[in-house]
Amino acid sequence: MKDINKESTIQRPADNFNKLGIIIVLLLFGAIGTYLLVNSHASTPAVSLQATSGNLSGNATVVNNQGASNGKAVRFGNGSNAQIHWLIAISAAQNLVNSGGSTGANFIQSINSSSTYEIEPQNSTSSDPLPNATHVMTFQSYQDMQTAFASSHVPSNVQIILYDNEAWTGTPAVEQMQPFTYVPQAEQLAHAKGKLFMNSPAADLTSVLDPSASDNYTGYLQEKLATLSQYTDIFEIQAQNEPTVAGFQSFATQAVAEARTANPHALVLLGITAKQNGPSPQNLINEVTATKSITDGYWLNIPGGDVSVALPLLAAWPSM
Repeated sequence: MKDINKESTIQRPADNFNKLGIIIVLLLFGAIGTYLLVNSHASTPAVSLQATSGNLSGNATVVNNQGASNGKAVRFGNGSNAQIHWLIAISAAQNLVNSGGSTGANFIQSINSSSTYEIEPQNSTSSDPLPNATHVMTFQSYQDMQTAFASSHVPSNVQIILYDNEAWTGTPAVEQMQPFTYVPQAEQLAHAKGKLFMNSPAADLTSVLDPSASDNYTGYLQEKLATLSQYTDIFEIQAQNEPTVAGFQSFATQAVAEARTANPHALVLLGITAKQNGPSPQNLINEVTATKSITDGYWLNIPGGDVSVALPLLAAWPSM
């Protein structure tokens, strides 16, 4: 057994006194340091900085934002492809895969993620080309939405409810006339059922709300329909029928700014259309190029199933 020096294990009174003194000194220094630190911070002058006035690097850019303090905001990623959300009907996605060659198939494969919103019809049994997408169920009326929930006809895999109110027979006249009454009711119902809520009030509602407006898009802005974003998680601006690229950009810029001011937290999408009697393939590319930095994504409409107008945009998309 190892010998132990018992004397070294006995604490002397002088040792205890010395240790106590050291502890007291350390506590005093700590208290004085804390006091000086707090008071020096309290006296530090406040400085107001505008992020937009600094030097930006990487993919950060300055964009117009009426809700910001100086009318400008920093947008990170510059609307990069990875951050863009696509809203697309399952039928359009199927047509791109079946008739769009490698361009269509590659595009669909590239957006097969939860950041893509796929509209599916009720009781769809079709093969889903976007199995990883977030599923959307669309309603043309609040009335139909109520009925679907009451009768348990909203599939459990549906995560987003889209209220597509337009000046058509699917939306009752009373709902066309009172979007600021029925959109919040639709939002409350969707959220009560545990769903996200999207609204896409069409510009043609102007024909009902303000028949004297010079055109639907002027009326849309005059009626402040973009402020309906305040009731949404995702808001879609139906800009797709604006006949010129300049008109599309002007309307989209104003409507997006209005929507973001009303609800800075909502995702804001723009509608684009690929059809034979719509924008040319090059104009479609120009519309996206002109607005990509201000929007969170696009609703790609392909009416009639002809994908030929959409393909040049989709071919150019990876490098945009």
